[in-house]
Amino acid sequence: MTIKSIMLSIIIALFSISCTHTEQCPISDSSQAQKEYIQWYTYSRKRLEIAKLQKRPVLVFITNNECEACNIFFGAVLSKQKVIKKLNDSFVNVSIDNLRPTMEDDLDDFSKYHGEKVDTIPSLFLIEPVSGMSVDISAVITASFLVKSGNADMFLEMLDLAVKKIIGVMQTTKGQ
Repeated sequence: MTIKSIMLSIIIALFSISCTHTEQCPISDSSQAQKEYIQWYTYSRKRLEIAKLQKRPVLVFITNNECEACNIFFGAVLSKQKVIKKLNDSFVNVSIDNLRPTMEDDLDDFSKYHGEKVDTIPSLFLIEPVSGMSVDISAVITASFLVKSGNADMFLEMLDLAVKKIIGVMQTTKGQ
């Protein structure tokens, strides 16, 4: 990977992270005038209720613009069209920037409400919408880089496994 491509990935990632739930986040490159974007929402309990009504799991990405690993992950994985499509079609996507003052309260609320301690960033959590049960799936980020940098297919496979696991746990819990 050249310095130029790394810088482009970081710029794309920074632009994507700065988008809010009311803005579109078009990302363009020379091969396509406009790409789709991940529909990110800010964290709130109201957003969790909406996910519950939609019966869609919540994917919570905890990041910040100064996090090099976060920016690389955004550029190498989250900017891929198949990842964008999967996340938009299957999840309510929530982003918490742990350095923005208004978001610090969101992170505290997330940690208290779901009993999850966020020790590192980037962190990725999956929330089952009906029970509110959350699972730290940050290892999915790490693993997607083990085979080769930015392995979007591995990321999607591991995300599917995490979803199946949380659904299985929920079905087991309901049966008891």
